[in-house]
Amino acid sequence: MRKHLSLIIEHDDEERVGGVSFYETRKAGLSKNDPTPIQKYDEEAGDFYVAGKEVSLGYVDFEDEQQYQDNEYVAGELQRKLREVDREWVERAGIEEVVE
Repeated sequence: MRKHLSLIIEHDDEERVGGVSFYETRKAGLSKNDPTPIQKYDEEAGDFYVAGKEVSLGYVDFEDEQQYQDNEYVAGELQRKLREVDREWVERAGIEEVVE
């Protein structure tokens, strides 16, 4: 089971900054070390707007659902993936102190 990951480096909702999004499929236009807009749909305006930016962390292959639900394993994989991108993005996300 493959999951594609991205680090949120900017967002209208400050609590989301530094979080990691998990996608079932590769998100078009998302690549490592290249900030990509996060688009959201505004129902009132009937149009999309840019809510923030994210950077791809690549993907992780999990053996099964149990491994995907294993918080310790996922944390280790996140550490590995965060070390693969430029330090600039980790700092911009405000999580440099948790990346070993």
